[in-house]
Amino acid sequence: MKLDVYDIIELIDSLIKSGKITGKEICERFETQVLELKNPILSYKFARIPGANVQAHGKIVIEKGDANLNYEFARIPGADVQEHGKIVIEKGDAKLNYKFARISSANVLAHGVIVLKSNDAEINYLFARIPGADVQSHGEIVIKNGDANLNYFFAQIPGANVQSHGKIVIESGDVNLNYVFAQIPGADVLAHGKVVLGSKDANRNYKFAQIPGADIKAHGEVVIEYGSAQDNYCFMRNIHGADVQAHAAVIFNSGNEKYCNMLRDYLNENIDPQQKDNIYTGIKLTRIKLLIDNELNSQN
Repeated sequence: MKLDVYDIIELIDSLIKSGKITGKEICERFETQVLELKNPILSYKFARIPGANVQAHGKIVIEKGDANLNYEFARIPGADVQEHGKIVIEKGDAKLNYKFARISSANVLAHGVIVLKSNDAEINYLFARIPGADVQSHGEIVIKNGDANLNYFFAQIPGANVQSHGKIVIESGDVNLNYVFAQIPGADVLAHGKVVLGSKDANRNYKFAQIPGADIKAHGEVVIEYGSAQDNYCFMRNIHGADVQAHAAVIFNSGNEKYCNMLRDYLNENIDPQQKDNIYTGIKLTRIKLLIDNELNSQN
């Protein structure tokens, strides 16, 4: 009867499952003969038996030069990870090098070079998240790709060039993406804020104004121009540094009884008498200006 390597593997599996013989005993009885066969598949299987000479079996796998098998073998405890990694590097497959670099003790930078050469933005993003990767170099591939969403995700990796990735997001003109990007530490908040200002969306400008470093006055003006009593009340009450007088004027001029009453309560509870008088005076002046502007417009 002719046996092949898979028959031997099946017999070894049967011995292990029987429980009648330990891994150490299997190694003592059969390891020398298995090594003499110099079969990489058989050595890969045998090396996983507790007590096996992992390094000796690893040399057979390395000599074979099969990149996928070297990747699988390198995951066995006790394997010479760096030597198996050299085979994977020589193969030049970006995805396999990404997978290999995640193995403990792998030469991350060397595998990263292969990934960089691929110019694949997504795999460079994934690789950059591996501890020890050259984040900025992988980031350059993502920047060149120009995908705003991918640049947003990449910018959250420690060590990324946040402002460079942010420029791609700014160029996209995507209001929601610029809003969330501006919350990443190191982002150019004012630059992302300009995109949000351009949208003239009162709700989004209100939310953006809550980000530290935002241009409160500019975002507040969008809310003022929108003219909603509710939006102006929320902005005035919740945004530190808001132009209380300007937002209060919109609320009073809206004629919304609910928010006018809420505004009076807010001013009575939170603003000192002198400042409150100035606010009311400013509101009256604003009303007079509106009446004059309306009269001029009607004459034209």
